[in-house]
Amino acid sequence: AKLVVADGARALFGSSNFSWSSMYKNNEANVLVTDPALVKFFEGFADAVYKSPASHPSLTPASTSLGTAMDDGDYYARAYPMISGAKKTITMVTYGMNLDPKYPDSELFKLAKEMDKAVKRGVTVRVILEQADYNASVNALNKAAAKDLKSRGLKVRRDPLERITHAKVLICDDQAILGSNNWGYGGFTLYHEVGLATANAQVVAELKTYLDTIWNNGADM
Repeated sequence: AKLVVADGARALFGSSNFSWSSMYKNNEANVLVTDPALVKFFEGFADAVYKSPASHPSLTPASTSLGTAMDDGDYYARAYPMISGAKKTITMVTYGMNLDPKYPDSELFKLAKEMDKAVKRGVTVRVILEQADYNASVNALNKAAAKDLKSRGLKVRRDPLERITHAKVLICDDQAILGSNNWGYGGFTLYHEVGLATANAQVVAELKTYLDTIWNNGADM
Protein backbone atom coordinates (compact mmCIF):
# COMPACT_ATOMS: atom_id res chain seq x y z
CA ALA A 1 0.00 0.00 0.00
CA LYS A 2 1.00 3.62 -0.62
CA LEU A 3 -1.02 5.94 1.61
CA VAL A 4 -0.72 9.27 3.42
CA VAL A 5 -3.47 10.54 5.75
CA ALA A 6 -3.16 14.10 7.09
CA ASP A 7 -5.11 15.50 10.06
CA GLY A 8 -8.00 13.10 9.51
CA ALA A 9 -9.06 15.36 6.63
CA ARG A 10 -7.17 14.22 3.53
CA ALA A 11 -6.03 10.88 2.21
CA LEU A 12 -3.61 10.49 -0.70
CA PHE A 13 -3.10 7.01 -2.14
CA GLY A 14 -2.39 5.06 -5.30
CA SER A 15 0.80 3.77 -6.87
CA SER A 16 3.56 6.22 -5.91
CA ASN A 17 6.36 5.12 -3.63
CA PHE A 18 8.37 7.67 -1.64
CA SER A 19 11.13 8.02 -4.22
CA TRP A 20 12.36 10.68 -6.61
CA SER A 21 11.52 8.48 -9.59
CA SER A 22 7.94 7.88 -8.44
CA MET A 23 7.33 11.54 -7.72
CA TYR A 24 8.95 13.12 -10.77
CA LYS A 25 9.58 10.60 -13.56
CA ASN A 26 7.38 7.50 -13.53
CA ASN A 27 3.91 6.98 -14.90
CA GLU A 28 1.96 6.84 -11.62
CA ALA A 29 -1.73 7.15 -10.68
CA ASN A 30 -2.97 8.55 -7.37
CA VAL A 31 -6.07 10.15 -5.92
CA LEU A 32 -6.50 12.73 -3.16
CA VAL A 33 -9.79 12.38 -1.28
CA THR A 34 -11.36 14.71 1.27
CA ASP A 35 -14.65 12.84 1.64
CA PRO A 36 -14.91 12.41 5.45
CA ALA A 37 -16.18 8.81 5.38
CA LEU A 38 -13.47 7.66 2.98
CA VAL A 39 -10.73 9.51 4.86
CA LYS A 40 -11.91 7.89 8.10
CA PHE A 41 -11.68 4.47 6.45
CA PHE A 42 -8.13 5.01 5.23
CA GLU A 43 -7.05 6.51 8.54
CA GLY A 44 -8.41 3.38 10.22
CA PHE A 45 -6.48 1.26 7.75
CA ALA A 46 -3.23 3.11 8.47
CA ASP A 47 -3.77 2.82 12.25
CA ALA A 48 -4.53 -0.90 11.99
CA VAL A 49 -1.44 -1.66 9.91
CA TYR A 50 0.74 0.44 12.22
CA LYS A 51 -0.51 -1.44 15.27
CA SER A 52 -0.37 -4.91 13.73
CA PRO A 53 1.66 -5.02 10.50
CA ALA A 54 1.36 -8.79 10.13
CA SER A 55 -2.45 -8.81 10.26
CA HIS A 56 -5.05 -7.84 7.70
CA PRO A 57 -7.19 -4.97 9.01
CA SER A 58 -10.83 -5.68 9.80
CA LEU A 59 -12.65 -2.51 8.77
CA THR A 60 -16.25 -1.47 8.19
CA PRO A 61 -16.65 -0.91 4.42
CA ALA A 62 -17.04 2.71 3.32
CA SER A 63 -18.95 3.84 0.22
CA THR A 64 -19.95 7.39 -0.73
CA SER A 65 -20.93 9.25 -3.89
CA LEU A 66 -17.23 9.36 -4.78
CA GLY A 67 -16.78 5.60 -4.63
CA THR A 68 -15.96 2.60 -2.46
CA ALA A 69 -12.79 2.34 -0.39
CA MET A 70 -10.76 -0.84 -0.91
CA ASP A 71 -8.10 -2.54 1.19
CA ASP A 72 -6.52 -5.99 1.58
CA GLY A 73 -8.12 -8.69 -0.56
CA ASP A 74 -10.84 -6.48 -2.07
CA TYR A 75 -9.54 -6.22 -5.63
CA TYR A 76 -10.86 -9.38 -7.26
CA ALA A 77 -14.40 -8.98 -5.91
CA ARG A 78 -14.53 -5.44 -7.32
CA ALA A 79 -12.78 -6.12 -10.64
CA TYR A 80 -14.67 -9.27 -11.64
CA PRO A 81 -18.16 -7.74 -12.10
CA MET A 82 -16.67 -4.69 -13.82
CA ILE A 83 -14.88 -6.84 -16.40
CA SER A 84 -17.71 -9.35 -16.87
CA GLY A 85 -20.22 -6.51 -17.29
CA ALA A 86 -18.18 -4.33 -19.67
CA LYS A 87 -20.00 -3.49 -22.90
CA LYS A 88 -17.62 -1.25 -24.87
CA THR A 89 -14.09 -0.83 -23.54
CA ILE A 90 -11.67 -2.16 -20.95
CA THR A 91 -8.34 -0.43 -20.45
CA MET A 92 -5.88 -1.31 -17.73
CA VAL A 93 -2.31 -0.64 -16.69
CA THR A 94 -0.25 -2.48 -14.10
CA TYR A 95 3.40 -2.59 -13.19
CA GLY A 96 3.45 -6.36 -12.80
CA MET A 97 1.19 -9.18 -14.01
CA ASN A 98 2.00 -12.72 -12.93
CA LEU A 99 -0.18 -15.16 -14.88
CA ASP A 100 1.50 -18.22 -13.47
CA PRO A 101 0.49 -21.29 -15.54
CA LYS A 102 1.00 -23.50 -12.47
CA TYR A 103 -2.22 -21.98 -11.07
CA PRO A 104 -4.75 -22.00 -13.92
CA ASP A 105 -7.67 -21.67 -11.49
CA SER A 106 -6.28 -18.57 -9.78
CA GLU A 107 -8.21 -15.32 -9.50
CA LEU A 108 -5.83 -13.79 -12.04
CA PHE A 109 -6.67 -16.35 -14.69
CA LYS A 110 -10.36 -15.96 -13.91
CA LEU A 111 -10.06 -12.25 -14.71
CA ALA A 112 -8.03 -13.02 -17.84
CA LYS A 113 -10.75 -15.40 -18.98
CA GLU A 114 -13.39 -12.73 -18.37
CA MET A 115 -11.40 -10.33 -20.56
CA ASP A 116 -11.27 -13.11 -23.16
CA LYS A 117 -15.08 -13.34 -23.01
CA ALA A 118 -15.29 -9.54 -23.27
CA VAL A 119 -13.27 -9.58 -26.51
CA LYS A 120 -15.56 -12.27 -27.93
CA ARG A 121 -18.64 -10.13 -27.24
CA GLY A 122 -17.09 -7.16 -29.03
CA VAL A 123 -15.44 -5.21 -26.21
CA THR A 124 -12.15 -3.46 -27.01
CA VAL A 125 -9.66 -4.62 -24.36
CA ARG A 126 -6.29 -2.87 -23.98
CA VAL A 127 -3.58 -3.76 -21.46
CA ILE A 128 -0.46 -1.70 -20.71
CA LEU A 129 2.45 -3.47 -19.00
CA GLU A 130 5.80 -2.30 -17.72
CA GLN A 131 8.97 -3.03 -19.66
CA ALA A 132 12.20 -1.38 -18.51
CA ASP A 133 15.91 -1.42 -19.18
CA TYR A 134 16.73 -2.21 -15.53
CA ASN A 135 14.43 -5.00 -14.26
CA ALA A 136 14.73 -8.32 -16.11
CA SER A 137 12.46 -10.20 -13.68
CA VAL A 138 9.49 -7.85 -14.13
CA ASN A 139 10.12 -7.80 -17.88
CA ALA A 140 9.97 -11.61 -18.01
CA LEU A 141 6.74 -11.81 -15.99
CA ASN A 142 5.05 -9.20 -18.14
CA LYS A 143 6.26 -10.71 -21.43
CA ALA A 144 4.77 -14.06 -20.40
CA ALA A 145 1.51 -12.36 -19.40
CA ALA A 146 1.43 -10.44 -22.69
CA LYS A 147 1.82 -13.67 -24.66
CA ASP A 148 -1.15 -15.22 -22.82
CA LEU A 149 -3.34 -12.13 -23.18
CA LYS A 150 -2.57 -11.68 -26.88
CA SER A 151 -3.52 -15.32 -27.46
CA ARG A 152 -6.95 -14.36 -26.09
CA GLY A 153 -7.31 -11.50 -28.56
CA LEU A 154 -6.41 -8.67 -26.21
CA LYS A 155 -4.32 -5.71 -27.35
CA VAL A 156 -1.15 -5.37 -25.25
CA ARG A 157 1.40 -2.57 -25.24
CA ARG A 158 4.50 -1.70 -23.26
CA ASP A 159 5.79 1.65 -22.15
CA PRO A 160 9.08 3.10 -23.51
CA LEU A 161 12.07 1.27 -22.02
CA GLU A 162 13.42 4.44 -20.41
CA ARG A 163 10.11 5.11 -18.63
CA ILE A 164 8.87 3.21 -15.55
CA THR A 165 5.12 2.65 -15.68
CA HIS A 166 4.18 1.95 -12.08
CA ALA A 167 0.48 2.96 -12.22
CA LYS A 168 -2.24 0.45 -11.39
CA VAL A 169 -5.61 1.35 -12.97
CA LEU A 170 -8.52 -0.65 -14.39
CA ILE A 171 -11.24 1.11 -16.40
CA CYS A 172 -14.34 -0.72 -17.61
CA ASP A 173 -16.71 1.54 -19.55
CA ASP A 174 -17.55 4.25 -17.00
CA GLN A 175 -16.15 2.58 -13.86
CA ALA A 176 -12.59 2.50 -12.58
CA ILE A 177 -10.37 1.05 -9.89
CA LEU A 178 -7.29 3.02 -8.91
CA GLY A 179 -4.95 1.73 -6.24
CA SER A 180 -1.77 -0.08 -5.31
CA ASN A 181 -2.56 -3.64 -6.49
CA ASN A 182 -0.37 -5.35 -9.03
CA TRP A 183 -1.91 -8.35 -10.79
CA GLY A 184 -0.41 -11.18 -8.81
CA TYR A 185 -1.21 -13.46 -5.89
CA GLY A 186 0.53 -11.01 -3.59
CA GLY A 187 -1.42 -8.00 -4.81
CA PHE A 188 -4.72 -9.86 -4.75
CA THR A 189 -4.32 -11.81 -1.50
CA LEU A 190 -1.17 -11.43 0.59
CA TYR A 191 -0.20 -7.79 0.76
CA HIS A 192 -1.56 -4.68 2.41
CA GLU A 193 -3.23 -2.75 -0.43
CA VAL A 194 -5.49 0.28 -0.79
CA GLY A 195 -7.64 1.57 -3.61
CA LEU A 196 -10.83 3.24 -4.75
CA ALA A 197 -13.57 1.80 -6.95
CA THR A 198 -15.39 4.71 -8.53
CA ALA A 199 -17.94 5.70 -11.15
CA ASN A 200 -17.36 9.42 -10.56
CA ALA A 201 -17.51 10.92 -14.06
CA GLN A 202 -14.68 13.42 -13.56
CA VAL A 203 -12.30 10.88 -12.03
CA VAL A 204 -13.02 8.25 -14.68
CA ALA A 205 -12.66 10.77 -17.52
CA GLU A 206 -9.27 11.95 -16.23
CA LEU A 207 -8.06 8.36 -15.86
CA LYS A 208 -9.21 7.53 -19.41
CA THR A 209 -7.27 10.48 -20.80
CA TYR A 210 -4.19 9.49 -18.81
CA LEU A 211 -4.25 5.84 -19.92
CA ASP A 212 -4.88 6.89 -23.54
CA THR A 213 -1.72 8.99 -23.34
CA ILE A 214 0.35 6.08 -22.01
CA TRP A 215 -1.14 3.77 -24.64
CA ASN A 216 -0.42 6.19 -27.50
CA ASN A 217 3.19 6.60 -26.34
CA GLY A 218 3.73 2.84 -26.05
CA ALA A 219 4.68 0.04 -28.41
CA ASP A 220 3.12 -3.34 -29.11
CA MET A 221 4.47 -6.28 -27.10
